[in-house]
Order: sequence, then C-alpha cells, then structure tokens
Amino acid sequence: MDRNRKTRGTTKGGLLLVTLMLLVPLLQRPAAMAEETPKVVVIPMGIETLQTTVQKELYVPALSFRPLLSMTTWQYEADGGVIRPTTPNLRTYWIAPLLLPKGAKILSVTLLWKNVVNRSGITYLALRIFSDLTAASFDPFKMSSSLTTEGVHSVSISPNFTINDSYHPMIYATLSNEDRWLIGAKVVYSE
Repeated sequence: MDRNRKTRGTTKGGLLLVTLMLLVPLLQRPAAMAEETPKVVVIPMGIETLQTTVQKELYVPALSFRPLLSMTTWQYEADGGVIRPTTPNLRTYWIAPLLLPKGAKILSVTLLWKNVVNRSGITYLALRIFSDLTAASFDPFKMSSSLTTEGVHSVSISPNFTINDSYHPMIYATLSNEDRWLIGAKVVYSE
C-alpha cells in the first residue's frame, strides 16, 4: 500500500508540475496579447452603394475648333491659343468634337471667350448632338451671353447627357463679331 501511495503521490506531483508548466505561460500571455494589434482583413463586396462617381475635366483648346462656314476668315493670336475672327461685323460659327468614351456622362460644358473691346453682341454655346440614326444634328442644350465688357468671359450649360453608340456630342459656339475671340471650353464628365 505504501507503494501505491508513493506512486500516486508521484503521479499527483507530476500532474501538478505539468499543470503548472501549462498554466504559467497562459497566465503571462494576456499581457503579451494586449500589446498585439488584432489583424483585420476587409474584403470589398462590390456593393453599388459603395461605388462613387469620379468627375473628370477635359479642356478643349481653341485649336480643336473649326469654323462651320467657308467664308469665315480667322487667325490664331500670337500665342497660338486663341482664335481671332477677322471678318468685320460677321457672326462666326465654331464646332469641336468631344471624343469621350461610350457611357461617359457630360455634366457641364463651359465656353471661354475674350471681349477685346466694350461692344455689344452675343456669344452662344450649345452641346450639339449628331445622330447616326438620322444623319442630322440637334442642339438640345444651349445658353447664350450678351456680356459687353472687355475681358475674359464664360457661359455654361449642364446637360447631364450620356454618350451612346448613336449620339455623338460636339461643342457648338457662335461669336457675334470679330471682337470676340475664342479661347476654348472646359468639359466636366463622369465615367
């Protein structure tokens, strides 16, 4: 019987020793774990509400415009960035294509021009749409300005027009006289 007790005691002592060896590191571990930052992995699920629309800007310089009438005479200013009509007292018509990808939504178009002198007249801006279906164009979005003061001016439209396979946008501008010089246009769009 003594033998059993001794064996039991040894077994109990061994179990106690093994238990302590396991518990001591576990008791020390919470302090170490508190210092560690938990790792979190976020996986985007492509939910539509998380997608945002990014607005982009496109500058269309005067160099991109061409006159619609063959009798229009004009020249570039010395810096090459401004179109100056040269036919006295003649209204001039200008057009520039907007080469944006299918699905792009045109949010706004701003035409920039310069009045060289204080003179009455009108500057007209339109988003002209050419249709492959009818082989014709139309101006659903337009605005005009009759500012007469000298300086750089602008006129804007907000068409919210989406480009598709059949309709192709162009910037259409009219300058009422040779004292109005075309600078360019700024287009804001989203894809």
